[in-house]
Amino acid sequence: MNSILFVDTSFNECRVMIVKNNELSEVYEDARKLRHSEKLLKLIDSALAEMKTRITDFDFFSAPQGPGSFTGIRIGLETAKGFAYALEKKMILLNNLDILMNSVNSISLNFQEIIAMIHSGNNMFYYSIYKRKNDALENIVANKHKDIREILKVLDGKSQYAVVCGAGSEIVFPYINEKNCCLFPVEKSYYRKAVGDMLKKSILCGNTIEPLKALPVYIKLTDAEVKKSLY
Repeated sequence: MNSILFVDTSFNECRVMIVKNNELSEVYEDARKLRHSEKLLKLIDSALAEMKTRITDFDFFSAPQGPGSFTGIRIGLETAKGFAYALEKKMILLNNLDILMNSVNSISLNFQEIIAMIHSGNNMFYYSIYKRKNDALENIVANKHKDIREILKVLDGKSQYAVVCGAGSEIVFPYINEKNCCLFPVEKSYYRKAVGDMLKKSILCGNTIEPLKALPVYIKLTDAEVKKSLY
């Protein structure tokens, strides 16, 4: 039976999930306005103490590789990587857009296409598009970063589709109000289930990697990279 420690610092909340015996066992979250670097290790310690578990008891370590906050992705991913490397364990990497898609898949069966979006500031969003094919969803546009108006142009004239948005749904709504689509803000319970299901599937399919190969997916350039490109 596999045990997994999943940590997520991609967004405002700091989140730790523990999977035991292939089932999502506990979820610990800290939404205080503190730096993730101040919260994550303390949250892990609290989770281990409450579960009466040691860090050495885990078979795999997991974190989102992106997209999301540059600093947030690094903190969560490097923490999980550090544990995995030190304990000679493998890692499971999840994509935040795939998590959003999976969190609404079961309640959006009437829609042929799903677009998952994550707000990155102003009117800009990370996004991926998924098309239903033989009762499964296939990723047809992966890990892009554009203005919300440009994203929705891609879907103009297409059949009915669902939009799932982690953060920033209040920004999306005015743009899709008259379009042939339905907006799904993600609820925590659906998000947690999606993570648990994806972790179990990754193990069954052998989608695990060595910690030194665990790399972030940023999609957009950092401010430093933008400045460097100007010279």
